[in-house]
Amino acid sequence: MTAYDLPADLEATVVGLLYQRAAELDWLHLTDIERTNYYASWTEDPQIGGKLLLFIKKPDAVRVWMKNGPMKEYSRALNGVGKYAQFVDQRRTDVQTLITKALGPEWLVVPDTQKIKPLRLTVRRNDNEDDERRFCWGPSRDLKHLVWRAISDQVEGDTTPWVICVVSPFTRPAANSERAQHQRLATRLGLEIIDVTH
Repeated sequence: MTAYDLPADLEATVVGLLYQRAAELDWLHLTDIERTNYYASWTEDPQIGGKLLLFIKKPDAVRVWMKNGPMKEYSRALNGVGKYAQFVDQRRTDVQTLITKALGPEWLVVPDTQKIKPLRLTVRRNDNEDDERRFCWGPSRDLKHLVWRAISDQVEGDTTPWVICVVSPFTRPAANSERAQHQRLATRLGLEIIDVTH
C-alpha cells in the first residue's frame, strides 16, 4: 500500500471530519498563516493525523496529503464538484443565486458549460445566444486565479466577455476599500468584477 492509497472508509471518515471543521472555521476566508496552524493541529489530532499516520507514516506527508488532497478540493466540493463533494454537509449558495445577485434574474446557466480550476461556466441572457458571458466565482483570496483564467482565455481567442464574481460571506463582507480596488482592477484589465455577499 502506497502512502496515499488509503482505505476508502478511512478516507471518508477523515475527509468528513476535515470538511466539518473547515465549515466551522469558514475555511475559504482564513489567511495562509491560519491555515498552516490548523494543518499542524489536525496532523496532531488523533482522529485525523493519528489515523492517517497508520498509512502515510510521516507527519509532513500527512500535512501534504490534507493540503493537496481534500483541502485543495474543498472550494469545488462546496459547489458540488469533484470526488469529495459528497462529504460537504451544507453546500455553498447555488451558482444560479450568485448569477442572479451579480447580473439579474434574466441571466441563466448554459447547460454543460461548467469547468473547473477555477469554477466557471457560460451564462446567457434570456436564452439569447448573442448575449453570453463567461461567469467565474470564488472568494477574494482566489481573485488572482480568476483574473488569470479570464485573461489567459482572452489571449487564446475567447471573445466572450467575462464576469468575475467575488463572493464573501455575510459574516465577513468585503470592505468598501477592497470593493473599490476590485473596480479599479476591472477597469484596468477590461473585465467585469462584481462583489457579492451570500
